[in-house]
Amino acid sequence: MQILFILKKYVKKFIMFFYILLFFSPISAFSEPLEFKSWVNIQSNKSFSSNMNKNGFLDDSIGIQTTKNFHNFKTNLALSVTQSDKKYLLYDQSFLEYTHRNSTYGFGKINRNWSFSEYSSVILSNNARPSNSIYFLKKDSTSNGLLSSLVGPWSFETFNSILSSSSRVKNPMLLGMRLVIEPYHNLKFELLKTSQWGGSGYSNSFSALSSAILGNTNDSKNSNINQMAGFGMSFENNITQMPNRTYAQVIGEDEAGSFPSCLIGLFGSEFTLKNELFSEIGFEYIDTRIDTTEHGYCGPQTAYNNTVYPYTNYGKSMGASIDSEGKQYSVWATTKLSENISMNYSIKNITINDFNSSNHRLSNTKENGWVTSISTSWKLNSLSVNGALTYQNFHLIKANYDESFNLNISADYNF
Repeated sequence: MQILFILKKYVKKFIMFFYILLFFSPISAFSEPLEFKSWVNIQSNKSFSSNMNKNGFLDDSIGIQTTKNFHNFKTNLALSVTQSDKKYLLYDQSFLEYTHRNSTYGFGKINRNWSFSEYSSVILSNNARPSNSIYFLKKDSTSNGLLSSLVGPWSFETFNSILSSSSRVKNPMLLGMRLVIEPYHNLKFELLKTSQWGGSGYSNSFSALSSAILGNTNDSKNSNINQMAGFGMSFENNITQMPNRTYAQVIGEDEAGSFPSCLIGLFGSEFTLKNELFSEIGFEYIDTRIDTTEHGYCGPQTAYNNTVYPYTNYGKSMGASIDSEGKQYSVWATTKLSENISMNYSIKNITINDFNSSNHRLSNTKENGWVTSISTSWKLNSLSVNGALTYQNFHLIKANYDESFNLNISADYNF
């Protein structure tokens, strides 16, 4: 039986049918009433820094979301109208979940940012829209048992999804696995892996799936599978007068001796301050440039550019927003004016297409410049309003991002 056929035919229809069934069922049969949320996201110009808004939905979109919790089930239906995508009506962030004890099983289209950074990941971020997926999540925060005593609180997440069609392979799939452990208090480690496999012209069988899971892709019949893997860490220090957290992530586009090679990564740190000017400051560095190795492997344009599967969904990188052959320095700060109002400031120095390749997805020439922004967040009861003014002093021809100011306003209301 073909796994691709099962996912494509049933996941979307099952979620919609099950949600409609619950919606029209008697409210008294469930433990909690329906929750509704509406939102609107507006921007004046397209800008490199804006793609997904703070509320998790695309810029230039308007929509409504309904959520239902009943016994061990949770269902969420989000419908949005947008001009930011070729499709006019989207159902991103719609899902159906079943939770038993510390295990969750789900179907849906959810955002994922696999990293200890709140803003990005070099393996799986929310830069691209989410895809239809079947997923499983298990968490264990107890200290019972041999495993828990060794690794501390831990979580494991895995999913398999269908990506948007590309010019090379139609309906490829993405398998992802992430393990997070905390062997010591405030010290966390993550092990991550993604595999692109299947699609038109390639095997969608359980045999191919097992190769994508186990990493057995040296066999000629499975050599099409594209894998990325690596690790990350986060350490939070609360002992000093200035609490801080440092994090890092390293991902390999290839492997050598069963270890990741052709490395890309990010590093960052954030500090909590006890003064009236700033409540938090932080910095982050991302680098997706890859040098040619001694034996001629890897090299420029290796990141996110497999010969069979481009590492994209709906045309955007599923990893860092700077895509392949880029680097980004970011500094930000937050001022908390009150319990309900905060100001955020950021400045980024960005290099796109450092190799000056005409095949780059964002620009056919090297671009370097600054993105500065100031934003505010205001919340009153069920209403949240966010506004941001951003200036970008470079343009990206292929991505249609111009040198300009961009005003972004979003609002969402729960009722």
